[in-house]
Amino acid sequence: MSVQPPSRGDATVRRIRHAALKLFAERGRPELTVSDLAVAAGLARGTIYSHLEDARVLFEELGEHLVDEMSRRLARAGPGTDDPAALLAYGIRQYVRRGHDEPEWGRFVTRFAYTSRSLQRLWVTGPGDHLKAGIRRRRFSIRSDQSGAAMAMLAGAVIATIAAVLDGELGWRSAGSLTAEMLLVAFGVDRAEARSLAALDLPPLPPPL
Repeated sequence: MSVQPPSRGDATVRRIRHAALKLFAERGRPELTVSDLAVAAGLARGTIYSHLEDARVLFEELGEHLVDEMSRRLARAGPGTDDPAALLAYGIRQYVRRGHDEPEWGRFVTRFAYTSRSLQRLWVTGPGDHLKAGIRRRRFSIRSDQSGAAMAMLAGAVIATIAAVLDGELGWRSAGSLTAEMLLVAFGVDRAEARSLAALDLPPLPPPL
């Protein structure tokens, strides 16, 4: 591990991760120094070293942490159904909402989702799981040999929507719902049903544990 596993509620580790997220998102490149991190976190270099084993792998490990954290938060406040279409719409809209509510998270995702191995798991877990379940259960009219293309369509649409929200081109509520609706229709859900699923109440994401 690059950032040592925190004890429950370790404020220093959270502070380091937040500072790293901010720097990566602002700079658009996956490298930083301990000095940069210390300044951004407002911590002494010695404190950083005591919590950080290897800054060279911090980027990918931060991505792993964000993916796992998002998966846990989505699972704790779902729409109360096992319907893959409803779960997929919910996940899409929560990704867009979080991109708006936490701009540094949104910028990190939009800048690195295509190049970071760890962030690519965003589409394997969460919405990706529901897409695969929908294909398996024939909720979506997608052949098994089209699953890769469908996953790419899902990832591309969500990333582009988050970017548009961050740029102020779209509001997160309408953007999330419209994207969810269009993807459900593309995957074979009836248009009226897709619109209904994309307009369900969307509770805030639970805070991280």
